[in-house]
Amino acid sequence: MPEFPLLIWIIIMLVGFYALIKGGDLTITHAINIAKKFNLSDAIIGLTLVAIGTSLPELIVNILAVFSGQTEIVFGNIIGSNITNSTLILGATAVVSPLIFTRNIIKNELVFCLGATIISTLLIISPRWTTLFGVEQGLSRLSASILLAILALIIWRTHKTHDTPPIENVIETPTHSLKSMFIFLIGLGGLMIGGKLVVMGATEIAAALHISEGLVGLTLVALGTSLPELTTCIIAVKKGAHGIAIGNILGSNIMNILFILGVSGLIKPIIFPINMTSDLRMMLLSIALVTTAIVTNKKSTLSRVSGYILIGIYIAYLISLGVS
Repeated sequence: MPEFPLLIWIIIMLVGFYALIKGGDLTITHAINIAKKFNLSDAIIGLTLVAIGTSLPELIVNILAVFSGQTEIVFGNIIGSNITNSTLILGATAVVSPLIFTRNIIKNELVFCLGATIISTLLIISPRWTTLFGVEQGLSRLSASILLAILALIIWRTHKTHDTPPIENVIETPTHSLKSMFIFLIGLGGLMIGGKLVVMGATEIAAALHISEGLVGLTLVALGTSLPELTTCIIAVKKGAHGIAIGNILGSNIMNILFILGVSGLIKPIIFPINMTSDLRMMLLSIALVTTAIVTNKKSTLSRVSGYILIGIYIAYLISLGVS
């Protein structure tokens, strides 16, 4: 990586933020157009197109890490991103606008997200299962195949159970579906490039300020690859598309665990770093807390107060990483 003065890296990071915001705006606007054109619900769009698109930074990082044998990055990227999604991003989105979880979202995306987290955790840390297929506390190719099969089942189930209500807040001028798809892809490109620039800039800034490289890897990489989700979710709720925002957050978690981790394990069996056990538990705890907060709320709403609490949990997690 070229050596630039600190000011240049700050500018690079700011350019990355702009690309994220602009890319997120294009992605959400034309995802809604595509949903209306093909009579798809906003939850389906959030779970598939938007979730996969905003998870591409994590996928690219993981594929490169698998081939280079950096198993801590493989698991750290997914675990850190999911913790960030379930606490910081979901919390920040709720602060902008309280999120209403419909019955379909609770029965499908929320339950699927919790279930996928539990199943993947068991597949990774169960000694009896992993040693049976040649990987000590890690992910075998069979385990990875199971994760991908579960993902296919979830997408099919979600498509079958979601209604397709009229989608509001579509841009006024009718846009041809191919043009919308093209602009949608441009938006995703902006998200990917922006996320990369932010991570590069933040990493170099941290190094210049003599912050621990390990802490930078566990936090900035995960946060940087999760910035597309944060951007698209905030833009979505401002446009009134709460289903896309919720579907994007939960869908991103599902994609991270089942798709990205599945693809990573399919490429090459991965041994789980034992020192990341507490982080794996935190990932499971964070989505369990969100599920409990929604299920126990009579209105099935994630309020602004709950949003602030989730952000506080994320900050406490960061502090614990710094202490440890």
